[in-house]
Amino acid sequence: MTTTKPKRQRVKDGDILAIPIGHELYAFGRVIDGAIAVYNYTSEDMNKLPDLEDRHFLFIVTVYVDVLSSGEWPRVGRDNLKLSLPRYFKRDQISGKYSIYDCNEEKEYPATRDDCIGMEKLAVWHKEIVEERIRDSLKGVRSRTLGECEWIPVHIKYDEHGYVESSKN
Repeated sequence: MTTTKPKRQRVKDGDILAIPIGHELYAFGRVIDGAIAVYNYTSEDMNKLPDLEDRHFLFIVTVYVDVLSSGEWPRVGRDNLKLSLPRYFKRDQISGKYSIYDCNEEKEYPATRDDCIGMEKLAVWHKEIVEERIRDSLKGVRSRTLGECEWIPVHIKYDEHGYVESSKN
C-alpha cells in the first residue's frame, strides 16, 4: 500500500484547516497568528465548513509552525474576520507564581491562580496532541494531555466585533 505525503502549504491568518480526527470525521481550525482556533463543529465531509456566523471555538492553542504548513491539515476555506489571540497563563516552575501573558500587547502581568482559571496554559502543541484534545473535548472529557495544569475548559465565541464571550463548562 502506498501512501502519498501531503503537499506542504503556506497558511495565513484566516485560513480554515480540516483536521482529521478519525473514523472519516473532521474538525476544523482557523489560523490565528501561529495558533489554531478549533471550532466546536465536526463533519464527515472535509469541505462542509462550520457556520462562520457562529464562531464557537473549543479552544485556541499555539502550535508548531510545521503543524500548520505540513499539509496534513489541508486548507479548505477562509474566514476573513480579524481575530486576535486570547490571553494565556504561565506558572513559574521554581517559584510557583502565576502570570498572564497578553499576546497582542506582548506583555506579561503578575496574576493569582484564580485570575488564570479558564485560560489556556502558554505552550506550543504538537499535531497529535491537538487531535487527541479535540476528540476528548467533543466527548466532554478532560484530555489526559493537559496533565496537572489548572486549565478549566472555556467555550470561546467571536463575532464581527472580535472577542464576545467565554463561558466555563
